[in-house]
Amino acid sequence: MTDTNLMRISGLPAPSVYRNMLAVMLSFLMTLLSGISPGHGADYREPTILGSSLPTPSGSLADVKGLIGERPPSTQLSITRHVMAFEMMAFNVSYKGEVYPFDHLRKRNSPVSYVITGERVGRTYRAVKPMMQMMTILSGVPSRRVLPVKVANFVIFSGPSPKTGSRDYCVGAPDIFEADGVIRRAALQAGPDVRAFDDCIRGHLSRSLGLSHHQDILPASLFWPTDRPGTPATPVFTTFTWSDAVLLRTLYDERLKPGMHRDVAMPLVRVIIAELLAELNR
Repeated sequence: MTDTNLMRISGLPAPSVYRNMLAVMLSFLMTLLSGISPGHGADYREPTILGSSLPTPSGSLADVKGLIGERPPSTQLSITRHVMAFEMMAFNVSYKGEVYPFDHLRKRNSPVSYVITGERVGRTYRAVKPMMQMMTILSGVPSRRVLPVKVANFVIFSGPSPKTGSRDYCVGAPDIFEADGVIRRAALQAGPDVRAFDDCIRGHLSRSLGLSHHQDILPASLFWPTDRPGTPATPVFTTFTWSDAVLLRTLYDERLKPGMHRDVAMPLVRVIIAELLAELNR
C-alpha cells in the first residue's frame, strides 16, 4: 500500500503536517504516566539513521504453542493480505480515532521492562502476563515486570484519566522512539471501568514493540477493529492468532532494521511473510 493510498484511506494530508501535533500528544501522555520530563531524550522526528536489530527469533514459527485460529495459507492472495496488514500496523499510529502515518520502521532492540500502576494491579497483570510472554516468544524481545516506575521503559497504568477523570477509556500511547528508529519507551493507559478491559489491554500491548495501529484486512486477528462502525463483526480473540504471529515475527526478523524507510522495508516484508507462510504450511 503506497503513501498515496494511505492518505486516501485516512483522509489525511502529508504526514509532516501532523508531526508537531503528535509530538505534543506523545510528550504529554508519557509525562503523565511515567513522570519523565518533556523532551527527556525523546525524539519525535522521522529517523535519520538505521538502528541495530536483535537476531531473528530461533525456532520455527510453526512450533509455537498457544496460538489460535486457523493457519493462514501460503497463497499469493494470503501473502499480499498479510503484507498490507503489516504496512497498516507498522507505518501508522492511531490516536483517538485519527491515523498518523510515518515513513520509517520502529522496533525495539533491547528488553522490555514493564511496570503496572494504578488501580486493580492484579487484574491488569493477569491480562498482561500471558500476552507479554507470547510477545517474547514471537519477537525474541525479552520482557520482565519491574518496580519502581522510574526503571521501567513500558508503563501500564489503570486508573481514572489524569485529564478528564473518566474511568471508561483506553489509550495505547504511540511509542517513543529515538533518531535511529529504536523504541525505548512506551505507555498504555486504561480506565478500570472500561468495557472489555482485558480486550483493551490485549489489543494495545503490541504497540510497545512497534505494531502501533489496528488493521482491517485480516479478520482472524487480535488487531481487527471490532468497535469501528461499519466493520463486519468477527470473533473477539483473546490471544494472538497465527496471522498475528506472522506479523510480529516479520517485524522482528533481523533483516528489518529500526529506522528503515518504508520503500526499502516493504519488499523485504513480502519476502519474509512469504517464507513464514510457507513454513506454516509445510
